[in-house]
Amino acid sequence: MNDQAGAEVATEASANAEAVRARWSENHDEAFSREVFWLAVREVRDRYRFKATGGEASGTWTSYLVNRFLGPEAHALHAVSLGCGPGSLERELHQLRSFSRCDAFDITPATIETARSEAARSGISNIDYAVRDLQSEGLPRKGYDVAWCNAILHHIERLEFVLDEVHASLAPGGWLFVNDYVGANRFDMPERQRECLSSLFRLIPQRLRRSCFEGSGRHVMSAPAIPDPEAVVRADPSEAVRSEDIVAAIGERFDIVARHDCGGSLLHWILGGIAGNFTSGDPASMRCLQMLFDAEDVLLESGELTSDFVVIAARPKASYRRPG
Repeated sequence: MNDQAGAEVATEASANAEAVRARWSENHDEAFSREVFWLAVREVRDRYRFKATGGEASGTWTSYLVNRFLGPEAHALHAVSLGCGPGSLERELHQLRSFSRCDAFDITPATIETARSEAARSGISNIDYAVRDLQSEGLPRKGYDVAWCNAILHHIERLEFVLDEVHASLAPGGWLFVNDYVGANRFDMPERQRECLSSLFRLIPQRLRRSCFEGSGRHVMSAPAIPDPEAVVRADPSEAVRSEDIVAAIGERFDIVARHDCGGSLLHWILGGIAGNFTSGDPASMRCLQMLFDAEDVLLESGELTSDFVVIAARPKASYRRPG
């Protein structure tokens, strides 16, 4: 990206910052509820965890990264968390004893206050939460040992700038850990992905396609709830703004030591809004869920689709020089 283009992106990102703050100050409980959120289904969450950890039988993607790459000295490290939201990641990392101190930043004051309150309620005193617009302010040069990016990079328009800041803020030999959506920008997915989604959705029995969205009247959905890209921009100008570019931008600045594709290319959309219909107490729904798992795996393994979600462990390239 040249200097003029970079300046234009910076100006637009700054203009969008207030809209993003407002958007993420709202209550998003329903969007991530057991009834509508794809990863709220235990079996789906277990599948994601299995893929995110490279096939390990137990543990979360966070515990996998801590144990696999940070090791027994993790408790002595200085960490930074980008786009921390209400702080659940940092509280989990604290339980894993994966830092001596952690700086955590988010653009939204309301979520930072929630994160501080929850940390205090849990008796945690070694996390420093602060409001920070990473796209304009960057990161402090503290020589962090590890940078955590959980579902934040797909909200970053100034992707090169922020990753350059991460690179500059890490100590030599430090780690960048990423768990994120890397699919189509603005969810404007390829036609083949849409075809697969529509075809597979119609194979689901009607009773399992009843909408779980609040106020929906439990009507039978005829198609997956794929958002219109223009509506995505109106609702949140940061949503999946440059998600397609994340992996390549990381690869330019960091050596990717491990990459685990977690799928979600079909499941994310098919289960959105109907997740609550799939329960372990309903064997038929579990058989249907397994059908969805198998279909996604076949299409990913054949190359018909690419994984929409990844977990990455990377280290700064010593040879990388920031442009300008």
